[in-house]
Amino acid sequence: SIYSWRGARPQNLVLLSKDFPALQVVKLEQNYRSSGRILKAANILIANNPHVFENRTGVVIDSSRVCCR
Repeated sequence: SIYSWRGARPQNLVLLSKDFPALQVVKLEQNYRSSGRILKAANILIANNPHVFENRTGVVIDSSRVCCR
């Protein structure tokens, strides 16, 4: 976790829904910033993380477009 230095743990998100049963989870599943190639690599790495929710992130950006130089 990028906020581990502040004591954040990924498990807290899982525990949050147990502590607050009426909690509504809103998933942000559309990626407007990264190409499909980057997203595929990220999803492969994230798939090995036992503390994540099911992920169905799809890319919305045109992969032929150059974003950065």
